[in-house]
This record gives sequence, structure tokens and C-alpha cells, in this order.
Amino acid sequence: MRGTRRRFLAVAALSAFACASPAPEPAPIVGRPAPDFVLPALDGSSIQLSSLRGKPVVVNFFATWCGPCRFELPTFQVLADREAARRLTFLLVDLQEDAASVREFLDGLNVNLPTVLDETGEVTKLYRVRGLPATYFVGRDGYIHAVQLGALDERLLVAGIEKII
Repeated sequence: MRGTRRRFLAVAALSAFACASPAPEPAPIVGRPAPDFVLPALDGSSIQLSSLRGKPVVVNFFATWCGPCRFELPTFQVLADREAARRLTFLLVDLQEDAASVREFLDGLNVNLPTVLDETGEVTKLYRVRGLPATYFVGRDGYIHAVQLGALDERLLVAGIEKII
């Protein structure tokens, strides 16, 4: 009797915990809406992803210590300049670094794309980023149309952009 009661209490406690825990957000994968967020920008303002709806957006998660990020970010700038007439927007999301370090890093690469700071890492967790860089191609409709994990060269970047233009 005593063992049965303990098992019942354990199951009841786990059930209560499961009911009290919020359901996890759906995975940010192709065909689903891009999870919305608001983060502080390098220029002191803040940027909300949903405010960019109606424009194709390339969301890139990076860090200054990431070698492949250093490789791909100048290509992002070239394509952002080239595709400006098509209202393509790049949004860089830095993972948990201070604004001065990020600004110095981007200046050294001659990259001046809109950049936000994920100071707590919560947005990176929301997007389930497991390694850097990670890039999400978000269409005008706010849905994810392509995802690239790892560094992008110009060919791969153009292929992703073509899915959202």
C-alpha cells in the first residue's frame, strides 16, 4: 500500500508540473512563422522583427568570436547593398556581447547592417540556435522560407534570398 501511494503521489506531482509548465514554442522551421522578438539595437533604438513584415528579411545569428561569421558578414553587406532596391533587409543578432565590442568587430569588417544585441540569449534559445552562424530567411509574410546552419558563401546566400524575394 505504501509503495502504491508513493507512486501515485509521484505521478500526481509530475502531472501537476506538466500542466503548470507553459507549452514550448513551436520550432522555428521552414513553413512556420518566424518567432517575434524585440531587442536593443546598436544605435540605441530597439527593433521588433514583426515591424519588418512586408519586407524579406535575412536574420543572422552571430558573435565576434565566431570565425565563420567573420567570413560571411562582408558578403551579407555586399548583397544588402546590391538588393536594396528590392527592400531586402538584413538583421544581425549578436549573441551576448557588449555593444562596443560588436560595433568594433563590424566596423573592422566594414559591415553597417542593422544589428541587435541578444544580451540574455533568450532569442537565440527561442530560435533553437545550437551553433553559429545560423541564418533564417523570412518572407514578406513573416514565415520562414529557408534556414542555413553554418557559414554561407555568396551562392548559398543568393539561393536563400531568392526564396524570399
